[in-house]
Amino acid sequence: MKLLHQMMFNETWKWAGRFRTRQTNIGVEPYQISTQLANLCADAKVWIEHKMFSSTVFAIRFHYRLVSIHPFINGNGRHARLVADLLMIYASEPPFKWGGKSLDVEGETRAQYLTALKKADGGNYDELIRFALAD
Repeated sequence: MKLLHQMMFNETWKWAGRFRTRQTNIGVEPYQISTQLANLCADAKVWIEHKMFSSTVFAIRFHYRLVSIHPFINGNGRHARLVADLLMIYASEPPFKWGGKSLDVEGETRAQYLTALKKADGGNYDELIRFALAD
């Protein structure tokens, strides 16, 4: 996770690839980041071994948990979306479309994404899945 973040943002931020060290308004406490990422990866291994979810549901659940952990100061959404896309590609599926527009700027598409993430807070991933698949 750290290496991918660093590769994505090393020309943007000197701290790219390093976990945050202070609490933010979202995400786990900084001291929990490594443990929560390890738990996520362990859960993902079980999900795969027991074929618990379709590729789409698996990638979205992984994405949501990664966003919820919020391991970095910035770039968490972009990083988590790329991870989800890579999981889809690994499963021989097309990557997600993520609403078909940039999520890096304020606007309707970003608002829809954030609303879908909030619904996933309650365990409902349907809207996030629909959003990820939409053009």
